[in-house]
Amino acid sequence: MDKICLIIALCFALCCHGLEKNLNRDNPGLLTAQTRCGVLTCEERIVDINNSGRAKGLFSSIVSLKIFKRNTNKGELGIILGSVSTETPNLTLVTNHAKIFGVLDDKQAKIQVELFKPHDCQSDYSCQTLGVDSQGKKLSSIITLTQQGQTRSPVDIERWIDDKLEQIERSVHDVTESWNNFVLQYRIDHRLTSLQDQIELLETKKKVETEHTSLIAKISGRMGQIGSELQESLSNTILFFAREEQDNIPDNSQGCKEIGGDLATTVTAFLGSMNRGFGQIRDSAHENLLALAKQIKSINESVVSTNASLLKALNTTSSSQHKESHVDSNVKDNHKQIISGLKDIVSEVDLKVVIVFQTIMMDLFRPKVCEKGMVAALSHVSYPYPVIYPSSESKFQFPYLCDSLADAGGWIVIQRRSTGNVDFHRTWVDYRNGFGYLDDDFWLGNDNIFAITRTGKYELRVDLRYQGKSAFAQYSQFSVSSELSKFTLRVENYSGTAGNSLSYHNNCAFTTFDRDNDPKEENCAARHRGGWWFNQCDTSNLNGDWRSDNDRGMEWDGFVDPLQSVDFSEMKIRKVG
Repeated sequence: MDKICLIIALCFALCCHGLEKNLNRDNPGLLTAQTRCGVLTCEERIVDINNSGRAKGLFSSIVSLKIFKRNTNKGELGIILGSVSTETPNLTLVTNHAKIFGVLDDKQAKIQVELFKPHDCQSDYSCQTLGVDSQGKKLSSIITLTQQGQTRSPVDIERWIDDKLEQIERSVHDVTESWNNFVLQYRIDHRLTSLQDQIELLETKKKVETEHTSLIAKISGRMGQIGSELQESLSNTILFFAREEQDNIPDNSQGCKEIGGDLATTVTAFLGSMNRGFGQIRDSAHENLLALAKQIKSINESVVSTNASLLKALNTTSSSQHKESHVDSNVKDNHKQIISGLKDIVSEVDLKVVIVFQTIMMDLFRPKVCEKGMVAALSHVSYPYPVIYPSSESKFQFPYLCDSLADAGGWIVIQRRSTGNVDFHRTWVDYRNGFGYLDDDFWLGNDNIFAITRTGKYELRVDLRYQGKSAFAQYSQFSVSSELSKFTLRVENYSGTAGNSLSYHNNCAFTTFDRDNDPKEENCAARHRGGWWFNQCDTSNLNGDWRSDNDRGMEWDGFVDPLQSVDFSEMKIRKVG
């Protein structure tokens, strides 16, 4: 998660012996045709024998693993979403609502479901495992996930506050009505109790004002601290840039000069934005205090009016001891409700101040565009790369990663392979829409690459590493056509240290194992295990199997042997001019 982005992440995990099930929701870094709201995983491991000779786990062999979406009828597992078994050990299924992947081998059974519909992420699910234990007995294991309620939105909180105030006003009105219905003679000592409650109410008001004054002071101190941290972060970014460029480019002096020249202007702009943001927080907190004071004043007026009616009744009527006691009890209950309501209001106002503060800080430090010479003050977990989210200033309506360091920065990352956590042997639809995670391995998507390169002239940079050695290839012209033209590649004018291994693929259409557009008789994507702009077949293919040799890995023939695989790659593009 971006260090400064407010992203809410909820994780539910239940375990039954070896069976594990969890649902991770709302990952903002996912790249798909539509926003993914969660990932559901069911996993069952085979029984293991520990050092003492005892079996750990439930199953010694697994026959099948199934995942169900539960319906409202109790006692039923519901609709089956997917399954793996000894007859069908592998599962790959893509729909408009979900992507389902499954595998069953001699060590475990696992099914993973990527969910895209919000109501699916709020549904209940079950996992069922059938197998045999270490004594040969047939066993069945079922585990269920029941969703929890969601956090109220700020609009719901404000509506709740209004309802609470209405309840308090109705309570005061009802008590007043009850007083008017009684003919009573009220003793002076009972008035002391009412006055004591009013004193407690005023003390509560004073405490609320003190707490909010303290909150403003804390925010002010924190803003000063953030200003110091920002300047230190900018300095560290410049130093990191210089070191990174020294490893990859023989002469990086111009890039450093551009960054250094913009530093003072950037610091001044950020500090000015921080002061404006703090002013908004201060104004919001002040408005909350005024609103709260107005509410307390209204309640005080209601209490005074009620007490006036009570004194009038004292001077004109008489009543029994029983009625007198009943009214006294109502007075105490009424004041307790008022005080309780005020405490609830104070809690909700504090929450609103925190939400306003977080929103302002996120908008303040999040980069809005990716351009040459930019300085990223705060970045994503994949530091030093920030994530650019859709906004009024952004040209593209999808999130993307921005390399702010290499060659003065401004590079939109379209491909990264660094961990091997994401399978790149994918369908045409997957490569069209994009897949993976911005803080891990990913492909931005051919539709998105086309949307970017159609806006002007772009250059391409490819960064590679193999066994600790780094190299790069740069092309002054790069573009990808639309799907109607099969995402055809245009690339020209090589420079760099990695060798020119992409020009061979110039003017080639994109090919996947299920969409053969290469000129060779066989399907090159099926043979080389990844989508690419294949010719006859390749001199480069950075989407091959992770660290696989035998001409099926991540190839760049100008840098490593064709039968070897690089262990890191990043493809990134930047607008020229």
